[in-house]
Amino acid sequence: AKAPALLELWENQTASALAYAIVSACAVIDFGAVIIDTSLSAYIRQRLVQKTNDALTELNLQGLHRPEINPGSLGYEARVRGGGLLPLYENFAPHPGILTKL
Repeated sequence: AKAPALLELWENQTASALAYAIVSACAVIDFGAVIIDTSLSAYIRQRLVQKTNDALTELNLQGLHRPEINPGSLGYEARVRGGGLLPLYENFAPHPGILTKL
């Protein structure tokens, strides 16, 4: 099924921006994988993963490890679960504040 033109444009722009962000992050830290998740449909999430992979092939990754790009599965719950983990890390991480004091 063909995506509507506006959705296709948004996906292409988003995938390009994600690819640049991934390359920038990988220039600092070698990530083995990147998870792309969204509260949008699984169809759109999968298309973003594929288009981001395609966009990465157009960027210069010389000297960088190319991470795997995988779809997430939490959707809209990701922000809530991540926020819920902060108190646990604050109280039980080997170095309290490891996630909140960057």
